[in-house]
Amino acid sequence: TVVVLAMALVVAAGSLSPADAQSRSIEEVMAAFIYQFTNYVEWPDNAFESKTSPLHICVVGNEAMFENLSKLTSGKKFNDRSIELHHYESIDEVKSCHLLFVGSEVLEESETMPEGHELITLTVGDSKSFTRNGGVIRLFESQSKVRIEINIDAAKRGEFKISSKLLALAEIVHDENGD
Repeated sequence: TVVVLAMALVVAAGSLSPADAQSRSIEEVMAAFIYQFTNYVEWPDNAFESKTSPLHICVVGNEAMFENLSKLTSGKKFNDRSIELHHYESIDEVKSCHLLFVGSEVLEESETMPEGHELITLTVGDSKSFTRNGGVIRLFESQSKVRIEINIDAAKRGEFKISSKLLALAEIVHDENGD
């Protein structure tokens, strides 16, 4: 059931057909998940300057993820908002993002998210300790499938409302320090 729901999440907006999803690389499927998170997460009202402000999706490092997201978001809208995609080499360069993907090559396993990126930014990463150290969503490969881990404490801090459908697919974790 979880596999069927996960496949539905990936193909929901027509990003990938079911047959395509099975033949794509893990990185392409992860990019589809990241794009689809916009349909399953509600940002707090103060996350956007106005009702027409664009959704800013940022990628730090991981050029392949940026390219895959570029293909998926080209010409797409999010709740009548345009989608602007940004790529940064370093997390220190990041400005304002609504969804921030930080690749494992950027954050060392023991590092936590830098200050200021945890509030109204939905943080997504793929390093092993990402969610346990304050990130909101971790994507990882297990048995040739993409899995999801959600730090419910980090989501609450950011005032994100995460769909029960997405929560049902995820392993729920809490901050390592118990906050």
